[in-house]
Amino acid sequence: MENKKIVFLHELKFTDRDIEKIGKDTYAFIATFAYAIDEISVFLKLVIQSYGDKPKDEALLQMFAIQQNTIIRVLSAKLVETIKLYGDYEKHLGETGKSAYLNALQPHTEALEAIIRAPSFKVSQRLRNKATNHYNFKESLKNLDGSVSPNASKSIFLHLSQGNSFAPLGEEVVFLGRFWRYFKEETRLEVNMDRAHEWIEWNQSAAKWAIKTFNAFIIWLHHNEFPEQYGTKAEHYLEPELFGELGINRLPIVFDIQEE
Repeated sequence: MENKKIVFLHELKFTDRDIEKIGKDTYAFIATFAYAIDEISVFLKLVIQSYGDKPKDEALLQMFAIQQNTIIRVLSAKLVETIKLYGDYEKHLGETGKSAYLNALQPHTEALEAIIRAPSFKVSQRLRNKATNHYNFKESLKNLDGSVSPNASKSIFLHLSQGNSFAPLGEEVVFLGRFWRYFKEETRLEVNMDRAHEWIEWNQSAAKWAIKTFNAFIIWLHHNEFPEQYGTKAEHYLEPELFGELGINRLPIVFDIQEE
């Protein structure tokens, strides 16, 4: 088809009879897990788009860091919630005696152990409640007591277009202050940039685990509960302006808005 990008998709569709067979509890878990994976996938795309060359201007470099940190910490909060969801469903399976389902998930449960043991999981839990999903000035006050670098930016930058304004002082006090405070108060690890790099890598590993686990469970369920059914393959057509390539389509940090 002219001026269209072909997207190949394989559709697995549940019927009312399928839902009755696996139970509404499992369908509710699948729906919630799918919802989480969709959100994780969106933020992964944004993370990938945010990588690349950084601004050389010092102020705009801070704007770049705020954008990237925001995307990654929201992703980390989604991953913490997804891991909790998975654990809740495993507990439910144990209580309801669905041993076949538990056995199917066992390899993924084993793979999850290393992800949960990592310090980056614990810091992600702290950030989720203290710097991502909630805003609390009393937490920021605690961060100011020795966890914010004396060289941290104390600036706010205003732009004619409000969406292009940014405030590095907030990032320094609320996010980085809470990030470093976790390691100072709750671990014996050295507080340095290695912790930040490990946290970024943890997000990628945890996201990979979540997506792999979801796909594997859906395929297992399909093969074991509905072996007589087949998914459908189809070509879908996407407008070229909505198609991107890794490493080429970058996420802007400033938008040009014409003032009237």
